[in-house]
Amino acid sequence: MKRITLILMAIMLLMTLTSCKGRRDAAKMPTDEIKAQIASFSPLPSFKEAFRLLDDLQPKDYASILNKQLYRIKPESPNNAFALGVSTADAVIAAKARNKKQLSSVSAEMMNLSSLMGLEEEVKRLDSLLAGFTKQGKWSDIEKALDAMKKMLEDKLWERKDYEYYTLMILGGWAEALNGAGKILTANYSPETTKALSHESTWSGMQANLELFSKPEIKDSETYKSVSELIPKVSQILASHSNNTYTKEQVEELVMLTEQIKQAFPYK
Repeated sequence: MKRITLILMAIMLLMTLTSCKGRRDAAKMPTDEIKAQIASFSPLPSFKEAFRLLDDLQPKDYASILNKQLYRIKPESPNNAFALGVSTADAVIAAKARNKKQLSSVSAEMMNLSSLMGLEEEVKRLDSLLAGFTKQGKWSDIEKALDAMKKMLEDKLWERKDYEYYTLMILGGWAEALNGAGKILTANYSPETTKALSHESTWSGMQANLELFSKPEIKDSETYKSVSELIPKVSQILASHSNNTYTKEQVEELVMLTEQIKQAFPYK
């Protein structure tokens, strides 16, 4: 009888310790909301990949796609994030075109948008470096500084858990980069060079993130509805490649769709 009592006491003690450990482990676990965010929103690649296979292009090629006017849309937080992405791509294009005037204008717009989003402290030092490199015409250093600035902004949005603004900024950069690259490749068409456009997984990733948006000011807007319809069309064309190459007609359609994505955001 004594032996049975001791066994029962040992079992109860073991159950108590296991229960306490379970409670401690549970306390360490993230909330359902945090788990959903961590599991659902995904980091996305840089739009610079759109230019990675276009190293043979000359400054004059990029000069041909410089925008005559800055991309400016209605100054609201979601729009600012998308416009900041577009501007980062425009800055890279201006640098590749070796156009100091355009680069200075776009850089100023980037600072303005960063300020509106509470990110001005993140880019002040890099902006000063960029201005110095631009004045001296150090184009390689300029492109490195732009890349660092873009990454710093994206990382800060991710750290702040502003996943929706993060996704919109990435989308803006990719829309502008694909639009510009498509224009260059259409003007100088050859199937082999269109391999630079083969980024279907990136666009599918942006669509997956977009489907997780919950902020009413974004999800209930006409812009969100339009963009949600356009991105899958881009992905579908990118998936319809032949040995990772695209026809001229497909490239032209990509240019049209990315232009429509930009136009989906209300202008000032």
